[in-house]
Amino acid sequence: MQAYNARFKKKFGTDANIAAGSYDAVLFWAAAVEKAKSFDSDKVAEAHEGMCVDNTHIGRQCIRKEDHQVIMDMHLYQVKGGKNLPIARIAGSDSIGEAMVGKDPVEGFTWEIKKK
Repeated sequence: MQAYNARFKKKFGTDANIAAGSYDAVLFWAAAVEKAKSFDSDKVAEAHEGMCVDNTHIGRQCIRKEDHQVIMDMHLYQVKGGKNLPIARIAGSDSIGEAMVGKDPVEGFTWEIKKK
């Protein structure tokens, strides 16, 4: 990722953070193709289930088997003097809800504003 970021920054004048997710997606896809020993989309999708990749832009990421949701740690930064200073990390398992497969994602949702 560092080499990619250096090339990106040289070409566009900014860090590749905006493209990091795409970079990671390609890493996952390549690993799944290797695991599946195929380019067949169903086999590749199945190979993704439960897969973890350690060398992403943010470290280890895993794909949840139930819904193919990416699980990764969340990093909180504070900008001071033009520099990003890390101030907290939330574990991926704590930063994502349960799998919603087969559930209504808006059940119980309302636009009504509740007053105290």
